[in-house]
Amino acid sequence: MKYTEYHFNVKPLEPWRDILIAFLSELPFESFVETEQGFLTYIKVEEEDEQLIKELPIMSSPEVEISYEKKLSPDINWNEEWEKNFPPVVIEDQIYLHADFHPVRNDLPFSIKIDPKMSFGTGHHETTYNMLHAMLTMNFEGKDVLDMGSGTGVLAIFAKKRGAHYVEAIDIDEWSYGNALENSKKMK
Repeated sequence: MKYTEYHFNVKPLEPWRDILIAFLSELPFESFVETEQGFLTYIKVEEEDEQLIKELPIMSSPEVEISYEKKLSPDINWNEEWEKNFPPVVIEDQIYLHADFHPVRNDLPFSIKIDPKMSFGTGHHETTYNMLHAMLTMNFEGKDVLDMGSGTGVLAIFAKKRGAHYVEAIDIDEWSYGNALENSKKMK
């Protein structure tokens, strides 16, 4: 999928950057990234209509100066790039959370292999990290566990590794659901 990158410069920056982002979010722009002078945003090439930007009321406002440059964005799957380069996570020298391409470690009690794809739950975000940390102190033997909003399924997988009798993992996102199923099959 091809994208056009727009680099907007806004003077004065506040509150006009947020106002312009609000206008552009009504158009098919995606992924706003703030910069020191404004922001970057992206739109699919086939959905781009530069005239719609020029017609926005803010573009002719005497209170703000807005300029922009645009260029074709490289055709890179950024999620795939991140997946290939994300580092493994070690929690309390007990849990090794890693992908297929990371080296195997047998020196820790728990190893969880996941393929993160586009799902939440790699252990890099403090929510997942802290939940896994807390789960180290819990007794799961013979218990039933519900992992609501399971993402990669890592918490459900860890509960099962800790001896849970039954584990139910639920997510409303189809991608996460499929990803959690794939990751659960990697469990030893």
